[in-house]
Amino acid sequence: MGYTREVYTNAPLVFVTCEIRFPLVPRLTDDDTLNRLVEQFSDSLPIPATATMEWADDDTDDGDETQRLLRFSNRERTSSVVLTRTSLSIETTSYSEWPEFRSLIMQAIGVVASIVRVAGVERVGLRYIDEIRVPEPITDAAEWSDWIAADILSHLKMVPDMSPASFTTAAVLHNGNHHMLVRYAAMVGSGVVADKPLRRRTQPSEGPFFVIDVDSYRDTSGSEMIDFDTEPVATVLDELHEPIGKLFQRSITDHARELFREEP
Repeated sequence: MGYTREVYTNAPLVFVTCEIRFPLVPRLTDDDTLNRLVEQFSDSLPIPATATMEWADDDTDDGDETQRLLRFSNRERTSSVVLTRTSLSIETTSYSEWPEFRSLIMQAIGVVASIVRVAGVERVGLRYIDEIRVPEPITDAAEWSDWIAADILSHLKMVPDMSPASFTTAAVLHNGNHHMLVRYAAMVGSGVVADKPLRRRTQPSEGPFFVIDVDSYRDTSGSEMIDFDTEPVATVLDELHEPIGKLFQRSITDHARELFREEP
């Protein structure tokens, strides 16, 4: 089928993140940088927080160590910028359209680049997670056929007289150095995206749901390394974003589209 871009009123998208990885910047999470970042993000992301996380350093014999993590969130705690010594992540549970999210990414890159020197970008990734819930009862994974494209579910009837209780699959697609890790899963529960540290837009009830999880990324290390700057990163991001919508549209049925067009 052809691809028609559409912004759904009742979209199932629950989480979007952009991750930019780069060589180690030791002072990126120190107190001086933190204070300067607080000032820079004071209007758009005024709530700072710090945490520690495990970090495996391949260049030492000491094994895992902890490193500091900085998070700057909006007042609603639905969007944030997260910094470690080797990465910048921009996350949201309240995604509207690509230009708005792209603008937040560009702001974050500009702020960081104005405070510290980053040698270059080693990886750029965009991840979109949809949790599809429907009003009709789903008792086994094959019953998603009214909502999910047939070729995704085609192998669920391999054994006669057996009902598939759940379903998970993953595929890695590539075009040159552009890769997409695509995961599909029929699950039961409250969702794969938690309500913290970012708050979900809606609180789902327990029950069956279908996950479409797409990680579109490009390895830019070595001779492919690009500058840590808005223009070159934006070019890569637009290339990574473009096929995500196509994949989503090809993963769902017209019945699902009608559901997503309804007022929530």
